[in-house]
Amino acid sequence: MKKYILFIFFIFYSSQFAYSADINGYVGGNLGQGSIDTGVSALTGTASLDEEDLGWKIYGGVNLNEYLAIEIQYADFGEATLSGNVNDTFVIDNTTLQFLTTAELILDGDSFGFSGVVGYDINEYIRPYARLGGHLWDSTFSVAAGGLSATIADDDGFDIFYGFGVKIKISEQLSAVAEYENYGFDEDDVELFTAGIQLTF
Repeated sequence: MKKYILFIFFIFYSSQFAYSADINGYVGGNLGQGSIDTGVSALTGTASLDEEDLGWKIYGGVNLNEYLAIEIQYADFGEATLSGNVNDTFVIDNTTLQFLTTAELILDGDSFGFSGVVGYDINEYIRPYARLGGHLWDSTFSVAAGGLSATIADDDGFDIFYGFGVKIKISEQLSAVAEYENYGFDEDDVELFTAGIQLTF
């Protein structure tokens, strides 16, 4: 809840700042694919692993000059799911584990981040950019079996993330964006491939 409150506060503040200081601010939303590196390997039997899910992000920023902007964002990476039946096995952290019942293991994550964004207008319509920042992340590990589900562990931390993309101008206020981002989660990585719309005010 604190993440959403901080994000809403930033969007409001940045829009007021942009208006008063005549600096272009912007907000946007992206939708695409999240890919969570679980570290799971060597599945046997009927066990299956899906590390990709629907991912999305919302963000707001302020252009400090024609090359540099600062942004704040919230991103949801979806879920990674490992399913198996009795006696199926898998390996994680060099340890072989076995399913004792038919179950589904679920890992999900989200983050609240800030970054600096550097871009350059190739022409009137196309602007490639790159970003580097830090993010506060949360992850939850849960299990579902026999019609019941329970949270096994929660984790959180702070790590670096980076990305690059391209913005294509549609009108004075509206642009389309496509981007790739990589987020650190302790020793793991989460990738986010998205496309969306950005509104300049």
